[in-house]
Amino acid sequence: MLTSLWRKLGLYIPHLILVLGQGLLGLAILENFPGVDFLPFPQGWRILSVVGFGLALPAFLLTYTPLRRYWLVFQGVSPEGRLSYRQSVEYRFLNGLFWGLAYLEVWGIFLALKKTFGFSEAPRTYYDTYSYVVVAEKPLTSAAFWVAERSFTLPLLYKMLGVTLANFNDAGVMYRVAITQKWLSVIAWSGLAITVALSLRQRWMRLVGFTIILLFSLALEVSLWDFLLLSESLSFSFFALVLASWLILLRLGEHEFRGAFLLGGILTLMSFIFMGLYSFTRDSNLYFLLTALIVFLLYLGLKWKTLYLRWPFIGLILGTLVLFGVQNYTLIHGNRWQIHIYDNLKVRIMPDPQARAFFVNAGLPLTPRFLEIQTFSQRQYQVAMVTEPTLQPVREWIEKKGRATYLAYLLSRPLPTLFEPLHHALHLLNGNNTEYRHPLGPLSRRLELIDAIMYPRGVVVLGAFLWLGLIGAIVYWRGQDTHSVWVLVSIFLVSLYPLMFLVWHGNPLEIERHAAQIGVQVRLLGWLALVAVGDGWLMRVEKPVL
Repeated sequence: MLTSLWRKLGLYIPHLILVLGQGLLGLAILENFPGVDFLPFPQGWRILSVVGFGLALPAFLLTYTPLRRYWLVFQGVSPEGRLSYRQSVEYRFLNGLFWGLAYLEVWGIFLALKKTFGFSEAPRTYYDTYSYVVVAEKPLTSAAFWVAERSFTLPLLYKMLGVTLANFNDAGVMYRVAITQKWLSVIAWSGLAITVALSLRQRWMRLVGFTIILLFSLALEVSLWDFLLLSESLSFSFFALVLASWLILLRLGEHEFRGAFLLGGILTLMSFIFMGLYSFTRDSNLYFLLTALIVFLLYLGLKWKTLYLRWPFIGLILGTLVLFGVQNYTLIHGNRWQIHIYDNLKVRIMPDPQARAFFVNAGLPLTPRFLEIQTFSQRQYQVAMVTEPTLQPVREWIEKKGRATYLAYLLSRPLPTLFEPLHHALHLLNGNNTEYRHPLGPLSRRLELIDAIMYPRGVVVLGAFLWLGLIGAIVYWRGQDTHSVWVLVSIFLVSLYPLMFLVWHGNPLEIERHAAQIGVQVRLLGWLALVAVGDGWLMRVEKPVL
């Protein structure tokens, strides 16, 4: 009996050593967290890393590669016994423990890197911060909070954190906001990483997909906003949560199981809440949701007969239309659109004789004071346009005819209007927003390397990402692939030009900041396409290792 027990234990020795090595690596990761020091000797995490890796690597090879066959033969296990070995309770427990530790260790490394980034950044406020705080001070029961000069999501966070006009420049208050934004980002991108992993079928690609999403969220164009009191950090967090909720619903809709209707209802409600918060973080986010509506309509049309749950997607479509109506109402009555006309007049219309003549013919009053402030700085110009009584005739004309005239102007020159966003595509797709940072010191080399890899700026790489995404999406819609991530890739592709058009013609100031999501979604669609292609390829070529 002891001999049999020893032989059985011998089968699992590589797996046990692997888990032990993983545990030591996990302790090394924990010790490497900034501010954590539980080992009694200096640089102890390095020793743990070397020992853990030295144990885990050979054990891994004997557990998850063809070398396992030789170990089982050495243990005298017959071909029939190898199948029993893989189906045993012990193997499944150790296998689950290995994968659980692997995901935890990746997430731990992500948290350590996220915390490290915080040591090189300081919170920072901007002029726009003031306008958000003004809205945050209004009562929740007042229509002035919900229909205001700023969309309500960021003011709502400020209200919850006690940010006021009296304290929003206080270092402690700014730090509280920054830490909250950072943890919301951690939660959101972790949620997206989990749902991407669940959308893949091959176990190794699931871990790769999980890792890629977390590392991508550490890229500067995503993470630098966490310490700035602007809307971008919340926008990206809710963007990730919206994508995660869509992926879960896509997976849920294609599988029948007990409780699917109840779970579908809960997830649809959560998705709608995330979409609402995302949409009301930045007004331009609504147009991303509208393009997603087009893709979901196509999805329903092509998948109608095979979908087990259809109504969640119908709910998302109807919910987007509701958001469109509500947000446009708040945009118009909250007077959020006028500033875009003001800025376009100064930057693009008045310096261009033809554009200027078009607006003058439409009735734009060229008062002496209006002509005078064209030489002001942009901030002085905006303040004058909003506050000076002598400019009231100009404001009244903009209120009555500004939007219609600007739209007519764009339509009067269709080719430049359509092609200008494409001519400036690199500016829109490859913007650099690091000037907004408030660095306390140099960025760590690890984060610089992650940023360079995960957020590539080369034209060839961006073209390859777009090409791979387009080909993969076509294959998916032709029914030759089943990865639900292709729906997200399709949404990114369909929304790309409309968002470029909107950003370019919407406001001529800080275009790179306004185009930040466009750059993010181009890279994200490339990484999603890569993991989906890799998953499909491995599913075709992988053979079970017995």
